[in-house]
Amino acid sequence: MQQSRGVIHDLSIRVINAATSELLRHRILDPDRDYQPTTTPTHPPTHE
Repeated sequence: MQQSRGVIHDLSIRVINAATSELLRHRILDPDRDYQPTTTPTHPPTHE
C-alpha cells in the first residue's frame, strides 16, 4: 500500500506519492457545485 499526501491551496487539490513525490491526482474545486449527496446511496460504499 502506498502512502500519499494531500496538498491543498485555495481551490486546488493535489495528491502526491509520499515516497516519490509523484503527482497522483490534481483537482480544482468548483465553488458553484454542491459536492454533498442529496440522496441516500442505494449501495454501501466499497473499499479497495
